Amino acid sequence: MLLLLVLALPSGVALASPTSNADPSEFALETVYGRVLEGIRVVGNTRTHERVVLRELELGVGDIIDHALVEESVRRLRNLRIFTSVASRFDQTQAEGLTWILEVEERWTAIPIAKFGSGGGTRFFTLGAFDINTLGRFVELGAQYENLNGRNGGVTWFRNPRLFDRRLLLGYDLWFTAKNRELFDDDGDRVSAFSFEKTRFHVFVEKEFHRWLAVGTGFDYVEHDISEAHLSGRQRRRNRSAGFILPRSSEQLAFEWNARFGRLNYENYLVEGIQSDWLYRLAVEGAGSTETSNQLTIQTRAFARVFDDHNIGANLSLGHTTASLLQDQFFLGGLAEVRGYRDGQFVGSDFWRANLEYRLPSWESSWIVVQHVAFFDIGSAASSFSKTFERDTFQSVGAGLRIISPRVFRLNLRIDYARTLGTDPGGAFSIGLQQFF
Repeated sequence: MLLLLVLALPSGVALASPTSNADPSEFALETVYGRVLEGIRVVGNTRTHERVVLRELELGVGDIIDHALVEESVRRLRNLRIFTSVASRFDQTQAEGLTWILEVEERWTAIPIAKFGSGGGTRFFTLGAFDINTLGRFVELGAQYENLNGRNGGVTWFRNPRLFDRRLLLGYDLWFTAKNRELFDDDGDRVSAFSFEKTRFHVFVEKEFHRWLAVGTGFDYVEHDISEAHLSGRQRRRNRSAGFILPRSSEQLAFEWNARFGRLNYENYLVEGIQSDWLYRLAVEGAGSTETSNQLTIQTRAFARVFDDHNIGANLSLGHTTASLLQDQFFLGGLAEVRGYRDGQFVGSDFWRANLEYRLPSWESSWIVVQHVAFFDIGSAASSFSKTFERDTFQSVGAGLRIISPRVFRLNLRIDYARTLGTDPGGAFSIGLQQFF
């Protein structure tokens, strides 16, 4: 991603040049910076507690007003993504002296979940609700029921990104997932399958040390119950024909360490910046895990704005694991990794994938944005990282449509059509919510 350029005048800071008709309470830029801030006032926060705004600011009462700190404060408020817009200005009254006024327009954040998706041979629907600004305190709570290809599951989660009013994240996820996992040959034909029920409990903390650096740790307990109990008769016959032996049920208690480098900056539906997320997991046999394994995954996303309201986005992900059990390998293809292929069509202990999108709006209003997307996906998975470059890559090109509401958090309907490339080209639609990356 490209780093955000710092403008001479901070975005959203309204400061008038002195003229004979100017409001005497407003000041030219050069007369505000370097002065003492004597008050802060937040306007427009009908649901959000004022403390949520104040703790993001790089300046407090009594501090010297600095251009870069004002710009960074406004940017941090926008990156909370609970406000549709954030603007600032400076006023002076005889009673309060020089006052920083922050005007925010709140986004609707209490979201019912009723979504569905289809693509890559997978169908799902989900019902639930979540709020990233619960009780106006910028705390996220959520719960949902999901049905994946006829199997029932669900998840509850919690996030507090400002624990003790510091830039400290505490969160947990509690999952129960049931799924039939199919395996494919090199031609994309189904050859075998297994059924699993997965229970997962994940707890983590993350500390932001700088706007471009955060470090965290946590643990992740995963239990897989593997069987043929929910397979169809056809799937069981394929298993017999292929001589497929079911992977054994397993437990994994992984201790994890993560780091975030860089930052993504958000302004309504547009994104700008570069961010790389690194995650290392260690599971030890006999310490809550069936086997000892190491896993490293890296995801780097980069976005640039062009023509003011167009977005170019790129995503590069790669991973390596020493886990031998099939259920702990990486499965790629379908809804979430490479469009146009079957869900989980490619599997391996090592993988890489890249996605490139060009996003341009065709119609915009304060409530709805219609955005068109052209994309290219490519990737590979194998039993070692070197072998991912020896085999043919799986790749696709396509186009999509997004229906976005800037006023409602994460309301983004996604429809994509992908055409696979290679010796056996084909096409597939996928429907879901949120951007692909």
